[in-house]
Amino acid sequence: DIIPDSSVQSTEAGKGPFGSRKKVFRTHMYPECLPCAVKEKQTKVVYVARNPKDVAVSYFFFHQLTAHLGQQSDLTFDEFFPIFFSGKTWVGSWFKHVRTLWKFTQNNPNATFVFYEDMQRDLAGVVQSMEQFLDLPLTPEQRAKVVAHCSFGAMKDNKMVNREGVPMFEGKGKFMRKGVVGDWKNY
Repeated sequence: DIIPDSSVQSTEAGKGPFGSRKKVFRTHMYPECLPCAVKEKQTKVVYVARNPKDVAVSYFFFHQLTAHLGQQSDLTFDEFFPIFFSGKTWVGSWFKHVRTLWKFTQNNPNATFVFYEDMQRDLAGVVQSMEQFLDLPLTPEQRAKVVAHCSFGAMKDNKMVNREGVPMFEGKGKFMRKGVVGDWKNY
């Protein structure tokens, strides 16, 4: 199942490929803001981190998409870069967030840290490690389907993931842009 928004949204996975009902949510929140089961280490947590330089580029374009929310969108990347790295954006410090979640995953056997770059390099391998971590074995056919569905190209083509039809993004550009590792070198 696809979770439609990056704020805490719960969905019942139903009788999907795993054959059981699982609660799933995706968020950018800190652990202390999450449900008690997460804070008390009673549920599985997968945290995905990305190179901060690529995050800065990605967030620069997201910042332009959401200018109508009161953000200054006429900044060049050179002007935006120090703002991002100082943590003075409306989402706060990337460094604080990653450091907090890194510590959370290191002290929690039910939490793991995954790097976006690893997913781009070997998505099938990451899916297999997630199967083991989540104790959700897949058949080879199911695994291939998950890998195909989770590729950046498939995600970018998915209207729900790419926020098509969401008024705050309508006519302003694409939510899913490039997804390339190392794009920061172009800025």
